[in-house]
This record gives sequence, C-alpha cells and structure tokens, in this order.
Amino acid sequence: MKKREQEEHVLELTKPLLEKLYGRFSVDSDQKDKPDAAITVHKPHKRFGRNASPFRVGIEITTVDKAQDLAYLNDKKHGRDEIIAQTIDALENGIDSGMPIKKTTIEIADSFIYDGAIPKKDKYQSYVESGAYREIILLCFSDLVETESPLFKEQLQGWTNHLLSKTQFPFDAVVFVNLRRGNPVRVYKKRDPLLAAPAQSRHSGSTVTVFQGPTMRVGQQYNLKEIMSNDPLIAPRQPKGAPKSKSGA
Repeated sequence: MKKREQEEHVLELTKPLLEKLYGRFSVDSDQKDKPDAAITVHKPHKRFGRNASPFRVGIEITTVDKAQDLAYLNDKKHGRDEIIAQTIDALENGIDSGMPIKKTTIEIADSFIYDGAIPKKDKYQSYVESGAYREIILLCFSDLVETESPLFKEQLQGWTNHLLSKTQFPFDAVVFVNLRRGNPVRVYKKRDPLLAAPAQSRHSGSTVTVFQGPTMRVGQQYNLKEIMSNDPLIAPRQPKGAPKSKSGA
C-alpha cells in the first residue's frame, strides 16, 4: 500500500469515531499535505455550542511502528531468490517449508505509541498559524497493536495519555487505530490531561511476535504453531559493519 493510500485507509477507519467527536462531516479530498488530511464539520456536536457554525479540523497521520521493523517486514528485495525457490518447491515439487518466511519479536514499551507520536509535535504550530482549522488532531496507527487487546486497554492506552499529557502535546487530540482491524480510540485529549502516572499492569514490557508464513498448498494440513516456532527463512539484514556470523561454529 502506497503512503497516500495508507493515509486514506487510516482516515476511513477512524470516521466513526470522528463523527462521534465532532458531528456530521465530509472529507476535504483536496487536502493531502501539511497536514495530511482535513474534514469539514457541517453539523457540529453539541459540545461546540447549540448554534455552532461549520468548521474545519486538520489531521496529521503517522504510523507508530518502528522504521527498522517495517523495513524488514516490507522489504521485497532482501531474500527474494530464497522466497521464490521456497514457493517453487511447494507448488511445483510438493516440498513444504518448515519455517516462516520472516519472523521478528518486537518489544512494546509503555512509550510505544508516544514514541511514534512525539516527532509530530513541532508540526502543530505551523498548522494552527494557518488559521484554517478550529482543531488539529493526530491519527496514529499500528500494524502490530490492536485496540481490543489487553495490552492496549490495560497498559498502552493509559500510558500514552499520561506521557503525552506530561509533555503538553499541542495537538487537540490523538486517535489510535489498528491498520487491519480498525476500532479507533482517542488516547489523548489536550483539554483533559492525565498527569498522574497509571499503575503498571501485567502487560508492561510485553513483546509481540510477527511472522509471515511460507507458501502452503491447498488441501494439505500444517502445524502452524510448529512452523512459527522455527527460525525464519529470511533473517533481518545485518547492519553495515556488523561482524558476520561464522558457519560451523
């Protein structure tokens, strides 16, 4: 998915929540950069006043997933020959692979969403100075964390709110959504900061393992748990200058 297509997809996922927050609106299809999107609220929510006039909301959109994780999972060139060979073995020779194509374990720190949102902090001032928007919000998304998960509900939601509040994040609100499953949640409201640190839950310091399965043949049975427990066919690229592993050790 290209960057603009992804931004439009994220905006589409968050529409139900935006309507609850602001009222009936339409998307400005001409707004595509600085900020990434905008909506015009035609029938403002009652919290804006009984006779509130229509207004615009500027929207910045960003992923909170780490660049190095995305680079590994989305890299189509690294290991391409090995992937093609594995596919041919499965489809033409009937030889199944016992390992995932890619696999990585990612630590989800308390600051996971905050770390992805905070680099956008300095963009707010130029957007507000344009005078075009009544409010400016940030839409954050992830391919890893789901808003229905206990990890999000019991740990990340509160800590994201607290960390953004503590730094006086200037955007009027921050909304978080999972790229695949949707279910957007407002995790920060500037007018209602959470200054007291939330209690730690059993999910603090959790990890998420992400994998891409091998080519599988129709009509065959596979033990996915066993396959995914193995090392991947394609490991992450080694950083430049890193010592190469010695074979036969």
